[in-house]
Amino acid sequence: MFAANFSYPAALLQCFCLLNYKIWGMLQERVYKTKIRDIHEVRERSVDEWDKLDQRFIDKVVGEWQKKTSSLCDCRRRTD
Repeated sequence: MFAANFSYPAALLQCFCLLNYKIWGMLQERVYKTKIRDIHEVRERSVDEWDKLDQRFIDKVVGEWQKKTSSLCDCRRRTD
C-alpha cells in the first residue's frame, strides 16, 4: 500500500497510460471497423464492443501493468 505522500515517478504514470492505451486501442479498433453514420452509432458501438471485450484480455493487460508498476515501486523502495 502506498503512503499518502508517495511521489509517483513519471515511469509509473507512463505504465498507467500503456494500460489505458491497450484497452482503449482494442476498443477503438472494433468500434471503427466499419463506417459510422453518426455520433449515436459511435456510442452504441462503444457500449456493445465494451460488453464483448473478453475478460481474459483485460486481465492480461492489468496483469502486465501490475508487474511493471510493482517493479518500479520495488526500485523506488531500494533507492529511498
